[in-house]
Amino acid sequence: MNKSTFKKIYLLVILFILASIITAVVTNNLIMSLVGLLIGILFVIFIGLKIKTPLNDERTESINSKTSYLAFHIITLFLGLLSMFLIISGYINQDYATESLGVTLGYVTLLNLMIYAIIYRYYNKLYSSNDQ
Repeated sequence: MNKSTFKKIYLLVILFILASIITAVVTNNLIMSLVGLLIGILFVIFIGLKIKTPLNDERTESINSKTSYLAFHIITLFLGLLSMFLIISGYINQDYATESLGVTLGYVTLLNLMIYAIIYRYYNKLYSSNDQ
Protein backbone atom coordinates (compact mmCIF):
# COMPACT_ATOMS: atom_id res chain seq x y z
CA MET A 1 0.00 0.00 0.00
CA ASN A 2 1.34 3.43 -0.88
CA LYS A 3 0.87 6.82 0.73
CA SER A 4 -1.99 8.04 -1.50
CA THR A 5 -4.04 4.87 -0.89
CA PHE A 6 -3.50 5.26 2.85
CA LYS A 7 -4.72 8.88 2.69
CA LYS A 8 -7.89 7.79 0.86
CA ILE A 9 -8.58 5.03 3.38
CA TYR A 10 -7.82 7.44 6.23
CA LEU A 11 -10.37 9.91 4.85
CA LEU A 12 -13.00 7.16 4.63
CA VAL A 13 -12.30 6.14 8.23
CA ILE A 14 -12.67 9.76 9.36
CA LEU A 15 -16.01 9.95 7.54
CA PHE A 16 -17.08 6.68 9.22
CA ILE A 17 -16.17 8.03 12.66
CA LEU A 18 -17.98 11.29 11.93
CA ALA A 19 -21.10 9.45 10.74
CA SER A 20 -21.12 7.18 13.80
CA ILE A 21 -20.74 10.13 16.18
CA ILE A 22 -23.49 12.11 14.43
CA THR A 23 -25.79 9.07 14.53
CA ALA A 24 -24.95 8.51 18.20
CA VAL A 25 -25.71 12.14 19.06
CA VAL A 26 -29.02 12.06 17.20
CA THR A 27 -30.07 8.80 18.87
CA ASN A 28 -28.56 9.85 22.23
CA ASN A 29 -26.38 6.73 22.39
CA LEU A 30 -22.94 7.34 23.89
CA ILE A 31 -21.81 3.73 23.52
CA MET A 32 -22.34 3.83 19.76
CA SER A 33 -20.07 6.85 19.38
CA LEU A 34 -17.35 5.28 21.54
CA VAL A 35 -17.51 2.01 19.61
CA GLY A 36 -17.36 3.85 16.26
CA LEU A 37 -14.37 5.87 17.45
CA LEU A 38 -12.59 2.77 18.75
CA ILE A 39 -13.22 0.84 15.52
CA GLY A 40 -11.94 3.76 13.45
CA ILE A 41 -8.77 4.16 15.52
CA LEU A 42 -8.00 0.45 15.44
CA PHE A 43 -8.60 0.31 11.69
CA VAL A 44 -6.21 3.21 11.07
CA ILE A 45 -3.56 1.57 13.26
CA PHE A 46 -3.83 -1.78 11.48
CA ILE A 47 -3.85 -0.19 8.03
CA GLY A 48 -0.88 1.98 9.02
CA LEU A 49 1.11 -1.15 9.79
CA LYS A 50 0.60 -2.38 6.21
CA ILE A 51 2.26 0.63 4.58
CA LYS A 52 5.54 -0.23 2.92
CA THR A 53 6.75 3.30 2.31
CA PRO A 54 7.51 5.70 5.15
CA LEU A 55 4.95 8.41 5.70
CA ASN A 56 7.41 10.92 7.16
CA ASP A 57 10.43 12.56 5.67
CA GLU A 58 12.57 15.42 6.97
CA ARG A 59 10.24 18.06 5.56
CA THR A 60 7.11 16.67 7.20
CA GLU A 61 8.94 16.17 10.50
CA SER A 62 10.10 19.80 10.40
CA ILE A 63 6.56 20.99 9.63
CA ASN A 64 5.15 18.79 12.41
CA SER A 65 7.71 20.14 14.87
CA LYS A 66 6.97 23.78 14.04
CA THR A 67 3.22 23.21 14.04
CA SER A 68 3.17 21.46 17.40
CA TYR A 69 5.46 24.12 18.91
CA LEU A 70 3.17 26.93 17.74
CA ALA A 71 -0.02 25.09 18.73
CA PHE A 72 1.38 24.43 22.21
CA HIS A 73 2.22 28.07 22.73
CA ILE A 74 -1.12 29.34 21.43
CA ILE A 75 -3.13 26.89 23.57
CA THR A 76 -1.05 27.59 26.67
CA LEU A 77 -1.37 31.35 26.23
CA PHE A 78 -5.12 31.05 25.60
CA LEU A 79 -5.65 28.85 28.67
CA GLY A 80 -3.58 31.15 30.86
CA LEU A 81 -5.41 34.29 29.75
CA LEU A 82 -8.80 32.58 30.02
CA SER A 83 -8.04 31.35 33.52
CA MET A 84 -6.93 34.84 34.61
CA PHE A 85 -10.10 36.34 33.12
CA LEU A 86 -12.33 33.79 34.86
CA ILE A 87 -10.58 34.24 38.21
CA ILE A 88 -10.84 38.03 38.08
CA SER A 89 -14.41 37.96 36.76
CA GLY A 90 -15.50 35.48 39.41
CA TYR A 91 -13.81 37.48 42.16
CA ILE A 92 -15.41 40.77 41.09
CA ASN A 93 -18.91 39.27 40.64
CA GLN A 94 -18.66 37.06 43.76
CA ASP A 95 -19.31 34.02 41.54
CA TYR A 96 -17.28 31.25 43.13
CA ALA A 97 -18.06 28.71 40.40
CA THR A 98 -16.48 30.93 37.75
CA GLU A 99 -13.53 31.67 39.99
CA SER A 100 -12.95 27.97 40.72
CA LEU A 101 -13.20 27.21 36.99
CA GLY A 102 -10.48 29.80 36.41
CA VAL A 103 -8.31 28.24 39.10
CA THR A 104 -8.81 24.81 37.55
CA LEU A 105 -7.83 26.11 34.11
CA GLY A 106 -4.80 27.75 35.72
CA TYR A 107 -3.74 24.39 37.15
CA VAL A 108 -4.28 22.74 33.77
CA THR A 109 -2.06 25.40 32.20
CA LEU A 110 0.64 24.81 34.80
CA LEU A 111 0.38 21.04 34.30
CA ASN A 112 0.73 21.57 30.55
CA LEU A 113 3.87 23.66 31.08
CA MET A 114 5.30 21.12 33.53
CA ILE A 115 4.80 18.23 31.12
CA TYR A 116 6.39 20.28 28.33
CA ALA A 117 9.41 21.09 30.53
CA ILE A 118 9.88 17.43 31.53
CA ILE A 119 9.66 16.20 27.95
CA TYR A 120 11.97 18.98 26.74
CA ARG A 121 14.55 18.07 29.38
CA TYR A 122 14.33 14.39 28.45
CA TYR A 123 14.87 15.03 24.74
CA ASN A 124 17.58 17.58 25.47
CA LYS A 125 19.50 14.95 27.46
CA LEU A 126 18.80 12.29 24.84
CA TYR A 127 20.05 14.27 21.85
CA SER A 128 22.75 16.45 23.40
CA SER A 129 26.34 15.31 23.24
CA ASN A 130 27.82 14.06 26.50
CA ASP A 131 31.42 14.26 25.25
CA GLN A 132 32.33 17.36 27.26
